[in-house]
Amino acid sequence: MDTLLPPEIVALATRVIEENRTAGRRIAVAESCTGGLVAAALTEVPGASDVFDLGFVTYSNDAKMTLLKVSADVLICDEPTSALDVSVQAQILNLLLELKREFGLTYLLISHNLAVVEHLADRVAVMYLGKIVEERERAALFAQPAHPYTRALLDAVLTPDPALGLPALGLGGSFPNPISPPSGCAFHPRCPRCFGPCAERYPERETIPGGSKRCHLPEPA
Repeated sequence: MDTLLPPEIVALATRVIEENRTAGRRIAVAESCTGGLVAAALTEVPGASDVFDLGFVTYSNDAKMTLLKVSADVLICDEPTSALDVSVQAQILNLLLELKREFGLTYLLISHNLAVVEHLADRVAVMYLGKIVEERERAALFAQPAHPYTRALLDAVLTPDPALGLPALGLGGSFPNPISPPSGCAFHPRCPRCFGPCAERYPERETIPGGSKRCHLPEPA
């Protein structure tokens, strides 16, 4: 398949298509704007049309009316509240919750907004440079993150009090080149807890309470 998309994104899209085809589930894609990376990847997977009940829907009451006419079981939400006014974001989140209740939908939510993730998700996968570094039940991940990158994401959330300033994350180095990622764990040049094996080898997947992580640290972040 000829594509300019990152291979990790295409691999993830292929997995989504294949698992839902095997389970006999139908997929719909919803985006806050058209042309999203995930939607583009999904449409490039061979056989994707076999599991799509509709193309792309925008977040509005029209989405609800469209879903009433199809039999979609999975709704892929690509950055559902990106670049939207706060009041509009609230309307979208309420609509998603309403659709979930009425149709029993499963959501695959892609978002940089941790508040949205915590509000909607049951399980959370954290990705760094296109690879999953931690995947857990929502409550466990937000209460005690196991990977230093997850910890940094949660610590980076701004508080309503401007007097507190920006959070001090203690991250070192510059952003790595995704085309030529660092050796070992890709996060190690910036990780405040980096030690010997981090730069030498990629961490194995380790089962932890509520999910899994890929980190050489023996204890939570």
